[in-house]
This record gives sequence, C-alpha cells and structure tokens, in this order.
Amino acid sequence: MKFSCVKVIIFNGFIFSFLLAIPFDSGFIEWQQPNGVTFTARAWGDEFEMWMETQDSYRFVQGVDGYYYYAVLGANGDFVPSTNKVGIDAPFAESYQLQRSGVKQQEIADRQAEFEEELRQNAEWYRQKREAANGGTVAVKVGVILVDFATSRKYKSEPGGEFPHGYK
Repeated sequence: MKFSCVKVIIFNGFIFSFLLAIPFDSGFIEWQQPNGVTFTARAWGDEFEMWMETQDSYRFVQGVDGYYYYAVLGANGDFVPSTNKVGIDAPFAESYQLQRSGVKQQEIADRQAEFEEELRQNAEWYRQKREAANGGTVAVKVGVILVDFATSRKYKSEPGGEFPHGYK
C-alpha cells in the first residue's frame, strides 16, 4: 500500500506542476545575437514577469528584430529595448540592475493576485460539482502505470497466490 501511495503522490505532483506557476532560472549560459556575437547572461522569472541580465548585471530584452538590447524603462514602466545591442555596443548606465517602476510592479502583483483568486474559485467550483455528481462525496480517479522490472519481480501470476491482483 505504501508503494501505491508514493506512485499516486508522484503522479499528482507531476500533473499539478503544470497547473501552477513555476519559477525558472536558466543560470548563466551563452546567448547568441542573430549576427553570431555571443555573450553570457541568464533569464529568470515566471509567467507574470521575467528578467534577463548579463553577467555584469545589465538588464536586457529582445527586440522585434531578434537582437538583444540593453533595457531601459518605457512609458508604461516596463523594460523596453534601448538602441544598444548586448555584446556589441556599450551598455547604458541606467540598464545596470534596472527595476520596473513601482506602478508596473503593482500591476504585475495585481495580475498575479487575480490569477490566484481565479484558481481558488475554479477549485471551489470543481469541488462543488464533484460533490453534487457523487452524492456529497468526492471521488478522485487517478491513472497509474505499473511497470514490472525483471530484476525485481513483484508479480505473482498463480491464482490464489499471495497477491491475487498481481502486484503487491
């Protein structure tokens, strides 16, 4: 029974990981401009906001032409491309550890809070529908894939054996 519970927990963790925001961080890797020039930088964030930063802490964004440009703040308080390309031109001083404006950061926080509230409401709606459909109880069906490795056999094929359903 303990083994089955572990499989279910792993399976549920795998499925639910796609439903929630998951932060990412590329670490410092080599990036390439369309003309072949390379530079080292990292990207991190989630679906609400993302940062890209060179090894020497200059923020940058990708332009519509595919080149990476040092970032400056646009009229909306978010990062926009400057005229200087990363690894090709000198960085702007204002691109150094550049932060979004307070107004923009609040917009992002509000959007994230709205998303989380929608998730909560959807989960509650789903719970209520499941309870109504099952006469007040919530039944959860979980698909499980069983694998039988030859080096560690768990299967007993004889009828009436120790494990009548095949697996322990």
